[in-house]
Parts: sequence; structure tokens; C-alpha cells
Amino acid sequence: MRGRRVVVEPEREPLLPSRRRDPYPVSPVIGPEGERACAEIVAAARGLFARRGYHGTSILAITEATGRSDTAFYQYFQSKIELFALFYEQLGRDLVRHFRGQRVIEPGPAGLTEFRAWLEGLDDVLRRHSPVFAAWPLVADDALMPEDPSEQYLHVLAEEMRPRLALAGTGPVDTRVLAIAIISLMQWTHVVLDPRRPGVLPPESSVHATLATIIHSSLFPREAGAVGAVGADGDPPPWPDLLLDSSTDRADPLGAWRETAPLGLRRRVTRRAEPTIRRILAAANQAFERGGLAGTSVDDITAEAGVAHGTFYQYWEDRYAIFATLAHQAAVDICTHLDDLLRAEDESDILAWIDRWLDVLRRRGPTLHVWTTEVLPTAPLQRLSRQLRTHLDAVTARLLARWAPGRSLDPSAAAIVLWVLLGEFPYHAWQRHPVLDRDDVHRSLALLLVGGLLGARTPLSAGGPPR
Repeated sequence: MRGRRVVVEPEREPLLPSRRRDPYPVSPVIGPEGERACAEIVAAARGLFARRGYHGTSILAITEATGRSDTAFYQYFQSKIELFALFYEQLGRDLVRHFRGQRVIEPGPAGLTEFRAWLEGLDDVLRRHSPVFAAWPLVADDALMPEDPSEQYLHVLAEEMRPRLALAGTGPVDTRVLAIAIISLMQWTHVVLDPRRPGVLPPESSVHATLATIIHSSLFPREAGAVGAVGADGDPPPWPDLLLDSSTDRADPLGAWRETAPLGLRRRVTRRAEPTIRRILAAANQAFERGGLAGTSVDDITAEAGVAHGTFYQYWEDRYAIFATLAHQAAVDICTHLDDLLRAEDESDILAWIDRWLDVLRRRGPTLHVWTTEVLPTAPLQRLSRQLRTHLDAVTARLLARWAPGRSLDPSAAAIVLWVLLGEFPYHAWQRHPVLDRDDVHRSLALLLVGGLLGARTPLSAGGPPR
């Protein structure tokens, strides 16, 4: 049985400026022609932000798309970020309206059905605002400070959510953190389900149902049952073949004195070359964090590393090759830590595992983000992506079989939620655009992983309705 789907009609247009900026040519009042010009600028910017992203869109590109001059742009907006803030505001208002349409979340099957319907409505809101959903509310641009519009809306969303959680128990996780987590999980799950990605994806409806079940279970924890022993079903599955083919040292896939080279490298890593290779890899990691794979050139990487192009090309063929090396390192870290997760004996072990995982995310977050959001262009990267996805599916199935044998979650859909829960949500909320601190992220991961995905009682301080 499906619940009543919550539909929030979009606001027709963002709120446009009511007066020209000083110095205005004749009058500060914006007349019909000025309103038309301003609306054209906003419409062109919306389309460009959707296709190119914020950093890939310049003021010149916006004005050229409208056939107007830079002067016309600056009559209405001081900067690109001020224009982009209009879309922040529109998304923020739509999110607040959607949160206000939510009923008190209740336990049991009927409460889950109602919550799933509300969550699917949230997906509609985020899809309508696809040009900005990846940047809001998880953004903290210096140009917006100290009046970052995301923070004021996060405060409103937290206040709106508090009475809806009157029957729930989330321990020390407050409503602001929970609101960010729910929005983030929904929006990045939508990105992972991009049909252009390699491999067979589960139906969107199954992923939505699984995500709703995980969040709802975290709000209404059950009494802890017996956890199965680490046995045949709990043993770690075999690693992806591509990692085994090119990794002889799981502790450090780049380690020197090996017989094979990591993925992407032209040659084996020697003792002498290792410091240079690590330096260039660290620079590439920084460059990919700023521009992504599509927006980063070899020039960007060599400038960041302070090395000549010739030095780069001794080790890698192009930017895709060096990203493959970073992806190889990240995949080894992921598989190693997923093995450890499968060996956890109780909930407290998982809390300790989360802490270690956040250290991995600090190192590998940019690589995992590119892996999640961009279509990988080379055959080795696509093959590694498929193999890692298969491995994650196997790990998730073993986790569910051991911790929650009576639950009817789709393991493939749960694997997608687990990837977003461990990757995109904490990376954006804590690392890339920090609106949460490490403790916030640790507590919310404990709530959603232990209480939500695994259906166990989270070993955090007891609490009733969240703060």
C-alpha cells in the first residue's frame, strides 16, 4: 500500500531585484524593459548552471547567451554568486514548503508508507532544482559569508522537522543534522542512479523504498536481536580481480619494491621515484577536488605539484591515467575497510569502524566524489567501477544476512544507499563544504548505519525526540 504522495508546487520564478544597482544609467527603478532584461539574464544563467555547473559558468557566458553586455549584468547583480543565490533562495523556499507538508512521522508499516511518499516528494523538489541541488544546502562559499543563505534555511528546516519527530528517538543527533542527512542521501542517490553509469542498476522505486526503510528504522530503533556469528556468510568476499592483478600490498597499493604497477602508472614504482609520484598524486587529488575529472587538465596538476610536464608524462599518459591510480588507491582502502566492517562483532565495533572510515574519507573523498558524479571515460576505470560495485553488493548482502536476517531489503538497492551514506553525505557535509563537524557526521552515520541499515540498536546515549 502506498501513502499519500506529498506534492509541492514549484514557485514560478525566483525573486528578481526590484532596483538597479548604483551607478544606474537613468533611474534606479526597473521598468518593463528592465524586468525583461533581468529575467533573460536569470533564465540564461539557469540553463548554463545546469549544463556547466557553477564554476564552469562565467558572467561573460551569461551575457553572451542573452546578447547583452557585462554592463547590463552589473545593473542587476554585483557578482555571479549573487545571481546564483537567487536559485538558492528558490530551492530553500521549496524545501521549507515540502518539510511543512510532512505529517508527524509514526512507527510501524503505516508510518513507513507515509514517510516513503513524503521522501519521493522530496526527490521531486530536488530534481526540479537540479542546477543547484549539488551545491545547496551543502555549500559554504566565502563569497556568501557571513550571510550564507543555506544556513538560514537549514535552521528553518530543523525547526519544521522537530515537531514531525515527536514520536521518534534519535539520541544525540539533532534535527539540523538529520535534515541535512535526509536531503543529502536523497539528492546523491539520485546522482548514483544516473543510467549512463556502467553496470546494472536496481529500479529507482526499489532504491527509494530501501532509503525510506533505512531512515525510518533509524528513527524507531527496535530491540537488539542476536547478531549472527562471523562465518561463511560474514566472511569478506573476494576482492575485485583488477585490484588483485595490480596490487601485491593491500596496506599500500603504491608501495615501492613491487613487481607490478598500480592501475594507470606506466611503470613500476621504485624507491627513487616514489616521493615524486606521491607528490604528483597529492596535487592531482587537490586539482580534481576543485575541478572534477572533466574540468582538470594536466597543466592544472603539474602547476599544483610544481613539476614539469615531462616529469608527469614519465609516469602517466594523461589525466585519466592518474585518476585511475587514485581510484586504485581508493578502491584498496574501500575494500580493506569493508572487510573490517564485516568482521565487527557488535555495535560498539561499528562505532570504532566509523571513526576509522572517516580517516579514509579525509584522504579519498575527492576521488570517491568524482567516481560518484562523473561518467568515467576509459575502459580500465569502467571495469574497476563495475567490479567495485559488485564487491559492494556482496558486502552489503553479507551485512544484511548477518545483522538483519529477517528484513526484506533489496541488497543491490541497499548497496547504493550504503555508498552514498559512507561517501557523498559525509564528504560534502563535513569536508568539501563543511556545515557539520566530525562528531555530527559520526553520530549521524552511527544512527543511519547501525539503526537504519542493519536494524540494530545504536549504542549512543539514549534520547527521545531529537533536539
